Amino acid sequence: IGAMNTYTDSVDLQRHGIGILGLFFSVSNKILDFLSDPLVTAIMRFIEEEVDKDGAADLIDTAVNMIHIITSKGFQGVTVLLRNERLVDSIVGCMYKYPNSSSI
Repeated sequence: IGAMNTYTDSVDLQRHGIGILGLFFSVSNKILDFLSDPLVTAIMRFIEEEVDKDGAADLIDTAVNMIHIITSKGFQGVTVLLRNERLVDSIVGCMYKYPNSSSI
């Protein structure tokens, strides 16, 4: 997460980071242990920056699924998401770009 938030211009780092986080989110039951503002910032920034790029649809879907998983963790998850100033812009951008996506 630290590297993703530090080296924001590295497309490969961002894409691989989201892929690894997506895998972690799909198999772990300890997500709340790692839930933090920097994690949410990395996810939201990734969505905002990749939404208009070709070939990013699957990774954006992965990032949106991570948001779904965070919201399913109850009050703590929702609170961390709502504190992030990028939340609305990120999700609205996805909805605009992928209007037929069932995950968004």
